[in-house]
Amino acid sequence: MSWLVVLVASNLVSDPETNQRFTIKRYHSEKEHFDDGTWKHKKIILSPDNKEFDDIVIENVSGEDFKVIAEFVSIV
Repeated sequence: MSWLVVLVASNLVSDPETNQRFTIKRYHSEKEHFDDGTWKHKKIILSPDNKEFDDIVIENVSGEDFKVIAEFVSIV
């Protein structure tokens, strides 16, 4: 399973640590693919590095409800 570290904005959830709609978490997405070549997110999992907190799981997500604002690429 491939995980990206991302900054996310979502109206569906709030970060349990900050109660804000922005969060930095490890991101994984399960997608549903259609015959016409399109797809949609079936489930998005946002996982904190601090294991004292639970994963944030979002299902049946639309583009207006969930946006990846930034992706961590590397430390120089």
